[in-house]
Amino acid sequence: MKGLYYRREVDGEYVFSDLGCILAIIFSPVLIPIGLLWFLLSSLLGGSNGSSSQNHQGIERRFQRRFFYHNGIEPQ
Repeated sequence: MKGLYYRREVDGEYVFSDLGCILAIIFSPVLIPIGLLWFLLSSLLGGSNGSSSQNHQGIERRFQRRFFYHNGIEPQ
């Protein structure tokens, strides 16, 4: 029995088996509302996505400054 997916011998890729395709077709209509609900809850509880993006940019800038300082490079 192959399970939900298996590795093809020809090219080595992992592909869905027949059972995996059937289960994907059955559960795909359920996954769409779950994904939308997850998105709504995360946006309500986690704040706006803009603040996390700005926070990420700030962290990246601090990392770059430390990298330049420790390696003796003058930023352009």
